[in-house]
Amino acid sequence: MTRPKDQSEDFIRALKSSTGLEIDVVFSPMVVIEPIEAELDISDVDYLIFTSVNGVRQLAERTSLRSVPALCVGKTTAGAALAAGFDVTSADGTGEDLLRLALERNQLAPGRFLHVGGEDLAVDLANLLSAEGIRAQRLVLYRQTAVPLSKDAIHLLATKPVIVPLFSERAAQFFADQLENKKLFDLRILCISVAVTKPLSRIQAEITTAPNPPGRVKMIKALAGLLQIGSN
Repeated sequence: MTRPKDQSEDFIRALKSSTGLEIDVVFSPMVVIEPIEAELDISDVDYLIFTSVNGVRQLAERTSLRSVPALCVGKTTAGAALAAGFDVTSADGTGEDLLRLALERNQLAPGRFLHVGGEDLAVDLANLLSAEGIRAQRLVLYRQTAVPLSKDAIHLLATKPVIVPLFSERAAQFFADQLENKKLFDLRILCISVAVTKPLSRIQAEITTAPNPPGRVKMIKALAGLLQIGSN
């Protein structure tokens, strides 16, 4: 597992709870989350937009205000926002699905949107909403800094069959950068979407994509299938 440790552990707990599978897991986070100081005033915001669990956590830690409705990209992010006390609606899909949800909400009740997240975005929703004449801004609260795979992870990839779930194109880029030109024993990569597969053509691996719409449930089912195949 290459996500930040808390997110990786949460995913593994969900996998075990859903499938009952007992698996050997090596945690080797490829990024660390670094908070960014920012001027914070959401008192005149009508809608919050969250595209990551980290965005939810960073905002929740800095303000007790929970009265602003939160629009979330998928169930995992929505679950984090709900647990933090926000009034949540999930797009249950991709950034494009979340954009459609925001446009629908604005049509019903026009307002100001604030996209809370990190420095790097898969979809710049504030910019896309602004292009439609809607009041929208970004609030950047964290950055993701790449860190090398651990020595244990590198050794494992060279000597044992390994399955690696990847949840973003950025993570796939980090992963491919570190393994390009390295000899790998038997690597299978499970990608949350087709976009995540793009940086991986440089490494030797069998690549599988979870079914649409992207999300944790689909990743868990796809990973369970790969684990069961590997155990036969």
